[in-house]
Amino acid sequence: MSNWEYYLKTIIKYGIYAALFTPLVYLSSTFFPFIFGKTLFFRTMIEILFTIYLILAIVYPRYRPKRSLLFSAVLIYAGISVLATLFSVDPVRSFWSNTERMMGLWTLLHAMMLFVVTGSIFKTKKEWRSVFGVSVWASIIVGGLGIYQYFSDGFLHTAGGGRVFSTLGNYIYFGGYGLIHAVIAAIFFLEEKKKKSLVGVFWILGILMGVTSVYLSGTRGVLVAFCGAIFLTIMLHVVFYSSKKIRLLFVSILILIAVVGAGLWLNREASFVKKNYLLSSMLDISLNASTGQTRIMNWAVGFEAWKQRPILGWGPDTYYIAFNKHYNPKMFEFGEYETWQDHAHNIIVDTLIESGIIGLISYLSIFLFAFYLIFKSVKRKKLKFSSGVLLFSGLSAYFIQNFFVFDTLTLLMVFYLILGFIYSSDVYKTPNAKEHEVSEFVKKLDSLYKSAFVVILLLSTFFFIYLTSITQYNANAMTITALKSVNQSFDTSIETLKKMSSVNSPYLQETRVEFAKLVTLAINSGLSKDKARVLLLIATEELKKTVRDHPLDFYHWNYLGRWYLTLAQVVDSSYFEEAKEAIDRAMELGPKRQQAYFTLGRYYMARKEHDKAVEIFQSAVDLAPGVRNSHWELGLACVYAGDLEKAYEEFEIAHEKSIPLSNSGEIILALSAYTNAKDTDGIEWLFEKCIQSSNCGPFEHAKFARAYRKLGNQKRMLEFFQAALEFDPSLQSQIEDTINED
Repeated sequence: MSNWEYYLKTIIKYGIYAALFTPLVYLSSTFFPFIFGKTLFFRTMIEILFTIYLILAIVYPRYRPKRSLLFSAVLIYAGISVLATLFSVDPVRSFWSNTERMMGLWTLLHAMMLFVVTGSIFKTKKEWRSVFGVSVWASIIVGGLGIYQYFSDGFLHTAGGGRVFSTLGNYIYFGGYGLIHAVIAAIFFLEEKKKKSLVGVFWILGILMGVTSVYLSGTRGVLVAFCGAIFLTIMLHVVFYSSKKIRLLFVSILILIAVVGAGLWLNREASFVKKNYLLSSMLDISLNASTGQTRIMNWAVGFEAWKQRPILGWGPDTYYIAFNKHYNPKMFEFGEYETWQDHAHNIIVDTLIESGIIGLISYLSIFLFAFYLIFKSVKRKKLKFSSGVLLFSGLSAYFIQNFFVFDTLTLLMVFYLILGFIYSSDVYKTPNAKEHEVSEFVKKLDSLYKSAFVVILLLSTFFFIYLTSITQYNANAMTITALKSVNQSFDTSIETLKKMSSVNSPYLQETRVEFAKLVTLAINSGLSKDKARVLLLIATEELKKTVRDHPLDFYHWNYLGRWYLTLAQVVDSSYFEEAKEAIDRAMELGPKRQQAYFTLGRYYMARKEHDKAVEIFQSAVDLAPGVRNSHWELGLACVYAGDLEKAYEEFEIAHEKSIPLSNSGEIILALSAYTNAKDTDGIEWLFEKCIQSSNCGPFEHAKFARAYRKLGNQKRMLEFFQAALEFDPSLQSQIEDTINED
């Protein structure tokens, strides 16, 4: 091996080691600190390493990819994903994704680059043991930080004692990462000849930390995948292992697990089960549970959307567009959070949506060929039988977990690393001396051309990194800087966000919304009218940029409609026209989404077309009568329309469904309907909600006093009167006027 070959390979090797510590990256200086920094770090490392790998592969043919069923499957899936992006309903989103996920085509291609580089560079079991050893080290540190998080108070935004996500920012990510590394550690422990050595202890530690991570994550989908991996491992040993004694041992283990499982099931109502989140959620397998119902609804929505674009799908990371178009209004019955879905939480449905039926077939073929090559490795004795079984079960567990959730960078990275290992075991045999020779093409090149090629390639890579990573980091970090400085200086915050808006980055959708919220906060804090007007116009232009960049994004069109509605009421009534246009566009993109109806109803209320508002909100109720928010909105419209009896009926439905309230103005509107109905219990309920809101001051108390005056309850009226005075005795005359209003 020449010096240059050695140096290039060594740089790549240690660069891969560094990239495997991606899960530990956490940047508090960025928006979505658990995601953004990790993704930029991983992409940057892979871009540098892939560039160096290209130089190595051009010079030394032995490092070029070899023909393999698995390599072909990955290459075909990459090609279909590129086609799906080109024909996507939102190509920009498909390529880059958004700040919260960052799982578009660009990230997928980087994971595939990792597969190519590792599968081509590492050719021996010793090299792969080092690679996976580093990955297990990273998982041990992540798991250790998770344990510390469990017992600490405030570490990584937690109060301690609950479910754990460590540096990954999500319970599911943490559990899945621990699970796959428990399997990896178990494989290399079995392959280790000196199991009682420090290396053997290290692999055992990796297994224990991985299992602990699964438990601390408290995630049902991960636990199901974990149990599935155990079951597969046992059954494959029972059916195929050569030793009868070992088969009987695994049968005994299976019986023991079945007995323990049956015991837990029979005692699922016992306190020791109920107090354990993981056990209780695992044993609650009813499809009537809210999570089960929303998952099934989500899958059904995805399947209906796929039928509209069956061949290449809607494009990577565009599920949210398909979801809004085919949205099931009943999902709102389980809370508004469930209505914002950017994944189907099922790898089959997600892949169908993102790349169509041919994308799904190519994706599944990766697993099919990986399983086949594992079988070949065991048959050729490159892997022990039990190691091969664990590798098969680990990949199966990864797939099972993704059947209930969706892929993430940390797991995608490890998945393609494992594929690289399987690919390497298939294509490489014992190297011979000729494989170290320089390619004939390179030999013929002049040394000046060689140097120029390397310099240009490296400079191009670093320039590319600057454009795709550094500028994106700067724009993201500016958002956090602005938000953190908002209490010290609004002007500084706004100026920072103005600079952010001038940066060319595909990750500004969420930042622009934060900019608009910050402007609203500044105005509500007493900003001068001139400054307020300037900032409102700047924020408006930023929001318009987002809908221009992503014209099929329901959320941002609906937000823009509400924004224009605010401008029409506080700046210029001419904005009503633009508000209507934005709201109509949102209605087109989400024809059954209650949020669009709510915005349209508020539009008519602002225009004082109360009968029209009642009609719109009634339509929202008709979409899914079980949604409490729809009844509340209809009740408010009925108050404005003067139909207090109907308003009371709608408010009571919302009350029965335990609607959360935080807007004191809306609570006071509802108070008139409850006063008209002479419902003192309802009035007291409204007062409790008012107290919990952020603005229940002297005049709100005075209005409750007025309600009791109308009902003839002097005692409660005086109590509320005194409570109102306690805020500011100098307001007594105004408070009395409020109480005596008709």
